[in-house]
Amino acid sequence: MTFRKIYGVLAALLMSFAPASDACRFKMDTRPLSVRIGEQSLAFVGTVTSVAGKTATFEIEHPIKGLATGQTTYDVEVGDSSCHHRFAVGQRWLFAGNVYLSPSYLLSAPDSLKFARVDDARLALPAAWQQCQVDADCAPLFYGCSLPTAVNKARLQQAQEKAWTRFGDPRAVNCAGSVETYVLPAPFCQKKICSMMSITPRR
Repeated sequence: MTFRKIYGVLAALLMSFAPASDACRFKMDTRPLSVRIGEQSLAFVGTVTSVAGKTATFEIEHPIKGLATGQTTYDVEVGDSSCHHRFAVGQRWLFAGNVYLSPSYLLSAPDSLKFARVDDARLALPAAWQQCQVDADCAPLFYGCSLPTAVNKARLQQAQEKAWTRFGDPRAVNCAGSVETYVLPAPFCQKKICSMMSITPRR
């Protein structure tokens, strides 16, 4: 067992024995969101549809990792310590753990995170190249040092040639990664348009 795993187990044990009335104390994790989510076994964007006893049920909007293919709901254990998140019906979350140490964010809060479609207007792709009916119609398109976008799988080669000619082959350029913006790893068919979604902390 690595030191990181040992530390995680000890931290979880300490939190589980803390009285509910105690104020939660923890050190803020300032690492990029992409790194923190990458360390989690489960992550998704979803809305709380019910809270009953020790269980909060989420309707899955965008799976990120750790969910079964086609899974539409997920039950989260509601902790009773001051280090656990509190859930309410109607809240929309980027969920990656039920404690404050986890990279979970309340997206419905006015000053939490911005969740949006990656802007790819500068590619000027034909509209037909990004049309879709379901998520499976779409494929990610990486180009230059830009955030990836998505296109219809049948048009991927054409779109790639167009994007690489103008902005460069991403395998051959040296790019500095963003420390704030995290792009969900799978494309989505959003309003019948292939899209990649990004999450950025609001300022």
